[in-house]
Amino acid sequence: MEVSGGLLACHIVCHLMSTTVDPAEESLRLNNTYRTPRPTFDRTQHDHVIVELYCSLCGVTVSGHARHCRACNKCVAGFDHHCPWLNNCIGSRNYWWFFSTVASAAAWLLWMVAILVLIVGEYHKNPAVLRTDPHYESTCCLFLLPSPRGHPVS
Repeated sequence: MEVSGGLLACHIVCHLMSTTVDPAEESLRLNNTYRTPRPTFDRTQHDHVIVELYCSLCGVTVSGHARHCRACNKCVAGFDHHCPWLNNCIGSRNYWWFFSTVASAAAWLLWMVAILVLIVGEYHKNPAVLRTDPHYESTCCLFLLPSPRGHPVS
């Protein structure tokens, strides 16, 4: 139970960090007009937003690895992609947190599958042992199953 709680806590921290760390270009973050609305990218008016390391929408000079995200409408340092599940761009400033989020979710999922396989295996081997195990109640709560207390063991 402690391992699953630790993995879940790690995932929650990584998820919060990947969504709250602002991946915007440093020159854009230092600009005073960062939080004001900017014009949106329109392909009919512009072929490219960033020309010669200058973003015409953000009005700042950017690094060579920056790209303008259409979903967030801002220049992102080391732009990788816009993640719809996190509702945030993934760039060089939050890429490690994003990777940690994915890895911790996968680790937690594998841990839950391992616990479930052990419980199902024990159930098929000897179901009475499960009901007498001291971790039985917490395991039922873990999988949100109703407690079978009071039911006869067959």
